[in-house]
Amino acid sequence: MPPMIGQVKLFPYDFPPAGWIFCDGQEVPIDGNDDLFDMVQFTFGGSGDKFRMPDLREMTPRNCHYCIASKGTDVTYDGATGETFLKADYYLPPNLMKCNGQSLDKTRYADLERWIGTRFGAGPNSFKLPDLQTKNPDNLSYVMTVMGPNPQVFDGYLAELRLLPFELSRVDYQVLCDGRGPWHRQTQPELFDLLGNRFGGNDPEFYLPDLRSSVPSQFNYYMNVQGAPPPRS
Repeated sequence: MPPMIGQVKLFPYDFPPAGWIFCDGQEVPIDGNDDLFDMVQFTFGGSGDKFRMPDLREMTPRNCHYCIASKGTDVTYDGATGETFLKADYYLPPNLMKCNGQSLDKTRYADLERWIGTRFGAGPNSFKLPDLQTKNPDNLSYVMTVMGPNPQVFDGYLAELRLLPFELSRVDYQVLCDGRGPWHRQTQPELFDLLGNRFGGNDPEFYLPDLRSSVPSQFNYYMNVQGAPPPRS
């Protein structure tokens, strides 16, 4: 599933995956990043032949990195129902909406309503999205996939994170990021190669990150503990 250009996601890696750039305020050349520049221009700074990435280091959990997608799609997004992430203030496809506390029709958005229910408010024939406007960094907005595949299916990279506004029933390959462990290098060698002991433990034991204090109220981060490792930039 390709990301949306301008999508901002949290990763637990010490490198940006291919097609992503660290959100650390760095300047990057326009040449080679034309699609991202067409979207953000000099919104975050820069001049001439370079433009600046957003700087989200102050809000980034320890040993993780926010990254912005420089490659991908700018027309559609095939994310799972309820998937939530930051995005540059630009075009949104019909299945993405800003998290502004708005009401949605229960019938039209029945799949999302089954997952969210009334946790963010509801009316007789409607339910509400969370209002995350006060959480938005400058020139970025939290958006949610309001129509998409089943969120219990995750075909992303190994150790990729996904922010969801609900709890998943037990799915072996999607694990809540609440610091759980220990995991063992012998049984999860590729996962250990990506995480090491940065989130606790001593080789051969390691732990997943605890991101509970880094999420909006009633949200959860889940980690994909199966799949292929991400390609490096």
